[in-house]
Amino acid sequence: MGANKYPYEYNDKLLPNINKWLSATAFFGAGYRLAVDVKVCLPVERITSKRGIKSDLAKYEEKSRIEFLGRVYLIDEQQRDLKFSDVGTGFSQVIPVLIDLALDETLLYKQPEVHLHPKLQSKVADCFVEAINTSRQNNTQRVRLIETHSEHFVLRVLRRLKDSYRDELLHTSLTVYPEDFALIYFKPVGDRTEIYQIRVSENGEFIDSWPEGFFDERDDDIWGPLQ
Repeated sequence: MGANKYPYEYNDKLLPNINKWLSATAFFGAGYRLAVDVKVCLPVERITSKRGIKSDLAKYEEKSRIEFLGRVYLIDEQQRDLKFSDVGTGFSQVIPVLIDLALDETLLYKQPEVHLHPKLQSKVADCFVEAINTSRQNNTQRVRLIETHSEHFVLRVLRRLKDSYRDELLHTSLTVYPEDFALIYFKPVGDRTEIYQIRVSENGEFIDSWPEGFFDERDDDIWGPLQ
């Protein structure tokens, strides 16, 4: 069975990593575990063969006569099987993001926090921070581009940066340094787009002012005049 054809077959860390992010109180603390069932479908005439199934798999894979049926679902704390539609849109959409993070292959993420409660948006940021630290330890660190409209996502990364500045060993897996990330803001201006880099100090404070329309919106919502 070729390694390139089934690249995740022997990835025994994939599910444990995802389930840690889903269940651990330091992350989502959702009480769910991701589970996968895989069935191998062989031609009927081969099932009754006296030959070993392993040799049959190797033989029939070449003839494309084997089918793999998979089911991905969730298990809750009562050990009940759940469909993704049973746990809300947010979790069903964030699980593919966690899978991509665990695989350490995806480079571009578009609004990974969408449809999540604000508190959980911060948890997504923690998952990204830990995944980046894991990549660094494995010497496979990649550049990840994350498009987000979430203040909570950005503020959680800044919080981890501040924690790392105060005590680098406090949360080793959640350590962040200023050189680990860059905040880029895209502002439409007529028929062009202006690009700003928002610099951040080593203790998690903004060096540059954030352009209008982001962190100042909360003040307008609370104190601004009604329209």
